[in-house]
Amino acid sequence: MRRLVSSLLVLTIAACGDDITAPMSAHGVSITVTQSGIDAYGTTMSVRIANGASSTAFLIPCGAGPLLLVQQLVNGRWQSQPIALLCPAPLMPGPLTIAAGDALVVTRSFSLPGRFRLAVDVGTSSDMNDGEDATSNSFDIR
Repeated sequence: MRRLVSSLLVLTIAACGDDITAPMSAHGVSITVTQSGIDAYGTTMSVRIANGASSTAFLIPCGAGPLLLVQQLVNGRWQSQPIALLCPAPLMPGPLTIAAGDALVVTRSFSLPGRFRLAVDVGTSSDMNDGEDATSNSFDIR
């Protein structure tokens, strides 16, 4: 019993120590966001979506690129922003693919201040039945 309580205490402390701003990969796909400049629309961020898996990754498209969901850290919780503001092009039928070992790079501009991260739904098949969210590193816009 004492060992069980000790184990639970260690797990609880470890869970509380997790960095909620750390990136999380899904099905071997990771997202890295870096600042690439400032333009008329705000701060320009370069978004690299890399498939480190041994098979093709499937993503939901937004025009010719991936649908990137923006999340803002508010009161210690990630809150998703409305999709209508994130996809300037119509959603295309069928998934977008990234071959094993390949990467896709896109840019996005941010004008509102805050701490953000990006998320993308990743599947291992075209039907996206096993879709999981990969999240980027967090970044601050001032």
